[in-house]
Amino acid sequence: MTIGLGSKKLKVVPVLLVLLVVAISLVVGLTPAMAGETKDAGVVKVEIHHLLLDLQGEVLQVREVLRFNNTGKDVFVGTGTEGAAKKAVLNIALPQGYSNLQVQELQKSAGNPQASPLNLGPEAWTATADGVAITKPLQLGQTEFSFSYNLVAPGGQASLKEKVNYPTGTVYILGPAEQLTLSSGVLQDAGVQAMNQQQFYVLAAQDLAKGSELSFKVVKGASPQAKGGSGAVGRSYSGDKVGFHSASHLARWQNSPLRNTNPHVWLAFLVILVVGVVAAITLLIRQRRRDQEVMEDAGKLEKVFLNLAGKHKRLLNKIKALDEQHEAGEISPEAYQEMRDRYKEMLVDVKLKLKRLEEMEEPE
Repeated sequence: MTIGLGSKKLKVVPVLLVLLVVAISLVVGLTPAMAGETKDAGVVKVEIHHLLLDLQGEVLQVREVLRFNNTGKDVFVGTGTEGAAKKAVLNIALPQGYSNLQVQELQKSAGNPQASPLNLGPEAWTATADGVAITKPLQLGQTEFSFSYNLVAPGGQASLKEKVNYPTGTVYILGPAEQLTLSSGVLQDAGVQAMNQQQFYVLAAQDLAKGSELSFKVVKGASPQAKGGSGAVGRSYSGDKVGFHSASHLARWQNSPLRNTNPHVWLAFLVILVVGVVAAITLLIRQRRRDQEVMEDAGKLEKVFLNLAGKHKRLLNKIKALDEQHEAGEISPEAYQEMRDRYKEMLVDVKLKLKRLEEMEEPE
């Protein structure tokens, strides 16, 4: 007799197949087609715009950091004239009178996150009447640019004014609180905030529409609030960090083959995949334990079956020997009949038990 597992087969393979189908579907859905080109400026947004100020004598050093986001499905190539030597893609307004302009793209290699931002050559930008134009296409997703320049600040004072050319989420203007005091009639005065063990006077604005204007005044002299502040802005900007992610983090993503997809959707997919794999492994372990228990039970049943089969054979041999003794006249008829009936009862009992065991056997 062989005790089979029958229908108690592993059910993990179908689970893994379902996970594989889901994974393939998500990958196909997340992998974009070859991006085309668009001139629709409506896809361009500025998520964060930072202005960092530093006064050196009568020269105000300014560094502007803008994180652009191409929210469309195609590469933005601008609305400039076709065939021009330098076709403007992005137009960034700067204050009047700037000098010594340097333009950088804030990307860092995945292998060297401490690398300096990439200086853009003259082929990638050009000066305009009211600022600077980026002449390289804006890829899908996020791209950050830095614009560093100097302004003359007679007597340690300067007034800055520039136009907002794209819808902008958040603007922060920061100057060292022990050195400068900032004021504006259109920007929110956020007071003094602590960042990296240094205090900055902060002006802020949110959700600026295209065509808005940034205007503020810089005055030499420590702010009277220089020892206050909660440091709230410090959680949004620290060193080379813009918002939640650092420039190196964003650069690694921009340099990856998946940069045209939503990273948060990929994160959700990875979480689902890990949970699915853990669930499949758990099912596999539990199924193996159940199969082990079934095998152990099968071994016990096999042993009982063999014991009963042996007893069945011994009873048949005893009945045969008893019949031979009766034919030879070696046992009285009364004793013969009594012993034979007892053996028959025992034999019937063994046969019933064997039958029940056979009915318990499941088909392969």
